[in-house]
Amino acid sequence: MTGINMNEEIKNDISEEEARSALVAKEREAEELLKDERKTNALLCEAQKLLAKIKKIPVIGALVIELIGDCVKGNYRAIPAGR
Repeated sequence: MTGINMNEEIKNDISEEEARSALVAKEREAEELLKDERKTNALLCEAQKLLAKIKKIPVIGALVIELIGDCVKGNYRAIPAGR
């Protein structure tokens, strides 16, 4: 499982094309992940651990949980890429 390396320098100035390209790449990665039950279950386990930590953060934790719930319910189908 790959995650965010907090020691990596984060690029703050990306173009819209770079953002769209990254989004498409991650969308393909997500589709492939969903085809592998073992990998999907491992990701869900990681997500549950992270959510347990997020729930402890006032306000933000509640918002993140609500957003995830809305995504699961299908209220959000795509991530808006533009402003």
